[in-house]
Amino acid sequence: DLNTQTLIPASNGRKVPALTIFTYALQYFKEHALRELSDQSGTRFVNEDVRWVITVPAIWKQAAKQFMREAAYQAGIASREFPDQLLIALEPEAASIYIRKLRMHQFVPDETPTYSRNSVRRDHGTLSSSLSNQSSPTIFDSDKCKYLKIREKKKQY
Repeated sequence: DLNTQTLIPASNGRKVPALTIFTYALQYFKEHALRELSDQSGTRFVNEDVRWVITVPAIWKQAAKQFMREAAYQAGIASREFPDQLLIALEPEAASIYIRKLRMHQFVPDETPTYSRNSVRRDHGTLSSSLSNQSSPTIFDSDKCKYLKIREKKKQY
């Protein structure tokens, strides 16, 4: 069970608080997102300009959700004084809302991915990949709800 007391063993055997690791990860994502928003818009975005949404698995218990909120507070994403700046959302609901907002051309790829006998698919995960030699692989990332094209160097034997 994930909570504020959870320790994660490092590769050297030392145990590190999970809260510390999650805090650093969220801090990185926050800084990266703000930089991208600023770069793409030409306007400087600061943390207070954003309402942050962190998704968590639907099966998480309340202690784990509170853990994520605490990590976000420590990462500077939101604060106890302004808790409405952070929304902890369940992944299925967030995906459903996102999908409903998409236009058809955003959801359906320009070309249908081809699958051959070399295909690798994972139906319940976040990834379906075609390893066909006829085209570059297409990956469907259900977390982002869009297709990503990946160019792959063909192996020479």
